Amino acid sequence: MTAAARRNFGLLAMVGGALMVIGSLLPWFKIDATLTTITRTGMDDNVGWITIIFGVIAAGIAVQIIRGRGVRSGVRWNVGLIIVAALAGILAAVVWAGGTSASKSISDQTFGFVTAKYSTGLYVIALGIACVIAAAAALEILRQRVVDKAAAPTRCPWCSAAVPAGARFCGACGRDTAAAAPAT
Repeated sequence: MTAAARRNFGLLAMVGGALMVIGSLLPWFKIDATLTTITRTGMDDNVGWITIIFGVIAAGIAVQIIRGRGVRSGVRWNVGLIIVAALAGILAAVVWAGGTSASKSISDQTFGFVTAKYSTGLYVIALGIACVIAAAAALEILRQRVVDKAAAPTRCPWCSAAVPAGARFCGACGRDTAAAAPAT
């Protein structure tokens, strides 16, 4: 995997982490009634702190990806990104389904003509989660391509038979595959 690809997908994951943090501070719900408007953020229910933590962790992992830390030793940062995004996604789904007091407050409003809707914050968090998942998936695809390329068989320079990756001698003709073939 090239450093440029690591940098680009690391930046995508970092943007996703930042969006998760920003979305935690934005309004999650907006309730319009005949005489009042109520706006609830994730911080009103303290659930926002959890999405902030997930966003900071995703950004921290993204920094490690950009810096190339652990890449040579086989650290798979993309797995960490997927775990963080999955946990944040589960949290967002719980909020969306009405599992917190902030989301339950939408249904508790019964006076006058009430319009309740999800607001910007939850959509920004969902976009951040999508960015983190896309970066992790792209990193895994690139990593797998590198692994597949390294495991691909080569051709014997003497007889053109397929030689397994890493083999020094050809199984068909028995010659050293590292030696140069004679000019034909």
